[in-house]
Amino acid sequence: MRAFIEFVKSIEIWFYIVIGVVALLYSQKLFAALDAVRLATFRLERETAVRQLRTSILTLMGLLGLAGVIFISITFVSPLIPWDGGLPTPTLDLLAVPTMTLEPTEELVLFPSEVTPTPSMDGNYCVEGILEWTFPVDGEEISGIIEARGSVNFPALGFYKYEYSQQGSDLWITISAGSQQVVDDRLGGAWNTTTVPSGNYQLRIVATDNDNNYLPPCTINVLISN
Repeated sequence: MRAFIEFVKSIEIWFYIVIGVVALLYSQKLFAALDAVRLATFRLERETAVRQLRTSILTLMGLLGLAGVIFISITFVSPLIPWDGGLPTPTLDLLAVPTMTLEPTEELVLFPSEVTPTPSMDGNYCVEGILEWTFPVDGEEISGIIEARGSVNFPALGFYKYEYSQQGSDLWITISAGSQQVVDDRLGGAWNTTTVPSGNYQLRIVATDNDNNYLPPCTINVLISN
C-alpha cells in the first residue's frame, strides 16, 4: 500500500493537471447549460439543458472529490502507513535482519580508499558524508511525524533501508528504503513515532553493495517522547 502511495506521490502533479483540464472543460459545459436553461422556450429543450447542467455539476463534484482524496492520501495518510519493505528488485528482502557476509577488511573497501570507518565503543559504524545520520542525531529527543535525513553515498550502492528497534531488543522494523545515493537528504518516507510507545530506541541505516553484501550499519540512539 505504501509503495502505491509513493508512486502516486511521484506523479501527483500530473493528476492535478489532468483533473484541472477536465474540470475546465466541464466548467464551460456548466455555463453553457445554465445559459440553455435560461433561454429554453420549450419543455423538452429545458429538460435537456437541466440534464446537461446536472451532469456537469456531478462531474465537477467528482473531480473535486478525487483531487481531495489524492491530496489527503499523500499529505496525511501516507506518513501513517508503515513501509512494507517492498522494492522493485525482487531478490532483496528488506525485512530480513542483515547478516554480515564479509570480513571486516573486505567490508571497508566499499568506502573511498581515503576513508576508514572507525567503530564506536558499541561497534557502530558511521562515516561523515558516506554513511551517517544528520537528523535525528545520536541522543536526540524526537516526537510526532519526522522525516529522517542522512547520507548513503558510495558508488557501489545496491540499496539501503533505515529501521528502528526498541532499546535492548533485537527486533528491527523497517521504516523506509531506497536505492539511490543520498547526501544529507531525506532517507525515504516519514516516520510516525506516535505508533510506538515513548521510550529509548535505536535507529540504524543498513546498506548493501551491488552484490548484496552488507556494510556495518550506522546506528544511533534516540528518545521518543509523545
